[in-house]
Amino acid sequence: MLRYFRIVLTLLFLPHVILSQVTPKEGGFLNYRLIGFSFPAKGKTKSYQLEIASGYCKEKGQFRKNLLKTVTCKTNRVIAEVPSFGTPYTWRVVYSCEKGACSYSPLYHFTTGALPPELNGNTRLRITATATAFRDAYVLVDGTKTMYDMNGNPVWYLPLVVGKNIVPRDLKATPH
Repeated sequence: MLRYFRIVLTLLFLPHVILSQVTPKEGGFLNYRLIGFSFPAKGKTKSYQLEIASGYCKEKGQFRKNLLKTVTCKTNRVIAEVPSFGTPYTWRVVYSCEKGACSYSPLYHFTTGALPPELNGNTRLRITATATAFRDAYVLVDGTKTMYDMNGNPVWYLPLVVGKNIVPRDLKATPH
């Protein structure tokens, strides 16, 4: 009896476990452009290829036509940057075996939020010297509530909390 109960529970929760391995989640709304993608691993996969397209693509032909970026990785997790805020994106994973593409994941969708009005052209971080030693570093600015890359482009912003007027002081990046 206990064995059958375990089988039923496994069948009920398996879709939830598989979907929880996919990030960003379907229909997600993100306040950052530097995104950690994760997806289920497959047994005989030699490498993974993350493909990102602009727009909300429902068909594979439309997805291929709007393809922006392709990132190859050895694990089922990768960090990739999308070009802009306020834009919908579609992504999928190509599972590659020794003979080429084994299979494709379904198409997933997310949207990056629009920058707050005070950042749209009014505020920008200016980098005066090329940061060769720290080109992958980021600068977190309290006044704009934004994180910038070393080219002066925003990659993250503190989202507005409805009903609250938060004035941040001493923002710090943490490992979390």
